[in-house]
Amino acid sequence: MKARVSVLSKNQQKRALAEIDKMTDEVIEKKMAQVTRRLLKLVCHVLNEHFQFGKHRLSLVINEIGKLSTEHDDDELFYEHLDRIVIDYLGLPFEREEENEIDKVILERTKNYEHKK
Repeated sequence: MKARVSVLSKNQQKRALAEIDKMTDEVIEKKMAQVTRRLLKLVCHVLNEHFQFGKHRLSLVINEIGKLSTEHDDDELFYEHLDRIVIDYLGLPFEREEENEIDKVILERTKNYEHKK
């Protein structure tokens, strides 16, 4: 028995790639939301257990984090300023934004993917 492999037209290939991109974006968004939700739950737990934050104060913290995140999502200057406050002034051991290799890899792969189209 001979197997037949169908060849997709250019248009079908583009639609298939677009669908794959859409599905990938949805999976990434769901995973990011899950990680964010878990981190916020951990922050709430620690603030409650060690600093007696109640429901009202925890709600304020969550809302402020959400507001700042939404307002400054693509604002690199804001995150450089935040690095100066959190790392330099407060002395907390966070990785600086410009040192984030994941963003560099994603940017490079996006450029390569766009170039192939």
